[in-house]
Amino acid sequence: MKEKPCVKAIVIKNIDGEPQFYYQEKAYSRKFRTDFESNADLPGGAVDEGETLEAAAERETLEETGLIVKHVRKVSEWRFERSWKNDVLVGTTHLCHWISGEPAIKEEEKGEIARGYWRKTSDRQGLAQWIIEDLTAAGY
Repeated sequence: MKEKPCVKAIVIKNIDGEPQFYYQEKAYSRKFRTDFESNADLPGGAVDEGETLEAAAERETLEETGLIVKHVRKVSEWRFERSWKNDVLVGTTHLCHWISGEPAIKEEEKGEIARGYWRKTSDRQGLAQWIIEDLTAAGY
């Protein structure tokens, strides 16, 4: 299987004195995609040729959400086999701090992302285990 480098971003914003992260729900249903633990996700995507992981996390966040963020540090490494695409995502998750912008799902992303919103980092209810682990690794 071909390996495809990619990134995810934990975007943190302080809202009313409490850290929150930007959370996405994928548009597909678990009824049809049983290979996923949930439809929860973080902003992210493919790393372009010649691009650093840090730059990819910032760019993918901007492209998917309209948020301008600053990379802080890498928090995890992971692999995800996609048998239906005959590839393996070789990824890293990065802690990023919100700089500016209001979240908005871009038109070209609406088929993939159902909605996105800020969620308290202390609210772990219903989160996929990998998001909980990445939040913990990021210090939240």
